Amino acid sequence: MSTKRKWPCKSYTKAELDKAGSGFVLYWSDPDRVDFGEMLFLKTAQMVPLWIKPNTLTRMGITFNTLMCLISFIITPAVDGEMGEEAVTFVPMVVCLAMACIQIFVSALDNWDGLHARGTN
Repeated sequence: MSTKRKWPCKSYTKAELDKAGSGFVLYWSDPDRVDFGEMLFLKTAQMVPLWIKPNTLTRMGITFNTLMCLISFIITPAVDGEMGEEAVTFVPMVVCLAMACIQIFVSALDNWDGLHARGTN
C-alpha cells in the first residue's frame, strides 16, 4: 500500500480546481462533466486514514442501508397506532429525520469509498 495519496478525482484535474478556486465554481462551470460527489466530498475523503480499506467503507454503507430497512419495519406499530397517540405523532417524524441523516451518511461513505480507492491505488 502506498503512503502518499494520488489525485482521486476522475472528472477534473487539480490544475482545474486550483484555477477555478472552488469546487462549486468548477461544478457550476460544467455540471455535466464535473461529478458533484467528487467535488463535495474531496476534502473529507482526504481525511480517511490510509490504513482503512475502501471496501470497509462500502461495507459500512451496506450496513447503514440495512439498518434503514430494519428501522422502517420496527416503527410499524407506532404508525399503526399500537403505541399510543404520541407515538403516532412523533415517532414517524423523528425516524424520518434519522433516516434522512443516515442516507446522507451512506452517500458520503459511497463517495469516500471511490475517492479513497482511487487515491490510494
